[in-house]
Amino acid sequence: MDSTATMKPSILTKGFRDELDLLTRHVRMLQFVQKHGPIGIIRLSQLLNTPKHKVRYSLRILEKEGYIRPSSAGAQGTEKVAMFFESVQGLLGDVTKEIDSLRAELRKGA
Repeated sequence: MDSTATMKPSILTKGFRDELDLLTRHVRMLQFVQKHGPIGIIRLSQLLNTPKHKVRYSLRILEKEGYIRPSSAGAQGTEKVAMFFESVQGLLGDVTKEIDSLRAELRKGA
């Protein structure tokens, strides 16, 4: 049996998991806005199976960063979306390298 399945989350790793979950939600939401926009909070909540308060928060962050703009019909993506997706891909590549390196170190120490 995998010991991580029964372990209580550590304060050392919880922040990482929370941030990854939040980034994933923002990216998924932005993808849906790009594909289905303009789109409102209720429809996004239904499509993403995400509570409305979390959709509202993500839309506020995405708007503040300039990736979406509000309209009377709902949220719409801006010209900055493609650059954001590219930067996330770069970030994920960097993080993957670091995770692979950490994995290798942990195997050596085990």
